[in-house]
Amino acid sequence: MDIPQSGALKKRCCLILGAFGILVLALLAFHIFSSPERLTKVALRLNWKINGDHAPFYVALDRGFYKDVGLDVEILQGTGSASTVKLVGTGSNYLGYADAGTMIKGVASGLPVKAVGVLVQMSPMAVIFLPSNPIRSPEDLKGKTIGLTSGDSLSQIFPAVLAANGLSLHDVRIISFPTPWAKEEALLRGKVDAFLGYYLAQPVRLKISRNIDLEWLTFAEAGVNTLSNSIIVNTRFLREQPDVVRKFLLATQNGAKTTLDNPQQAAQILSKYSAGAGLNLAACKMQIETALKLLHTDKTVNKPIGWTSSEDWEKTMELLRNYTGLRVSGNPSRYYTNDYLSDIR
Repeated sequence: MDIPQSGALKKRCCLILGAFGILVLALLAFHIFSSPERLTKVALRLNWKINGDHAPFYVALDRGFYKDVGLDVEILQGTGSASTVKLVGTGSNYLGYADAGTMIKGVASGLPVKAVGVLVQMSPMAVIFLPSNPIRSPEDLKGKTIGLTSGDSLSQIFPAVLAANGLSLHDVRIISFPTPWAKEEALLRGKVDAFLGYYLAQPVRLKISRNIDLEWLTFAEAGVNTLSNSIIVNTRFLREQPDVVRKFLLATQNGAKTTLDNPQQAAQILSKYSAGAGLNLAACKMQIETALKLLHTDKTVNKPIGWTSSEDWEKTMELLRNYTGLRVSGNPSRYYTNDYLSDIR
């Protein structure tokens, strides 16, 4: 049997190693060029725990709309609009979801934030009570004990409700609670006469989960209808990363559109993420259906989702100026912009 010479053996080994190297490089190139584009990480800080008006964000997350535009979005729960505005203004989070009136107060205090889309354009804020102890008009508030959650948007706007009806904080007794659930229990135990809440949230959840009927007097009925929950952005981030903001809004608008087209599917998605918030499928569906009715004002009905009217901003500013003593100055464009929204209706 012939035995290959050492030189021939080396040559054969070199050929094998070369072929193997070419294969490795080819596989590496295939991996690089066939891999999806690296996603940009971004976090959204909500105003509170999960509610029905948060559905567009969770639908966009669940359906992959954020990934489709190159974003890896993390949705963080909040502890009140005032806290969210501060976190976005200080740059701890760059994107947030907070009440418009509370954001205006933050801007007036020097926080660099701006609204880039409003998903709740009619106020869902209300004084919520048991039918056995009704508050039918703002005058009925006098002498009542009212529960509120420290730092939330309702506590920021309620003084305007009182002032618009010739009342002040001296005419009511305020008790602050650390969570919405604590003030709800206080009402049920008779420790407060009413609490401040969103009529699309607590009454729905308590009816579905515990068969408890609640009634409410809306802030709008009391003369204070402000723009409500808005997507807000740190203004430096907006200048430096405008494309990220546009992509986030595009995906969120698609989430809102999908929610409009199929509320039942949106409720199923939201319920997957809301186990810790005490929301079952039925509660999610009821909250979503209520929230969708607040998506537009009469001035924005035929406009893209999230688009807001300068007139609506001016009315909100006027209410804050007249009834809270807040020094709200300048053009409404100081507080909001429609420039980063896509034409999705």
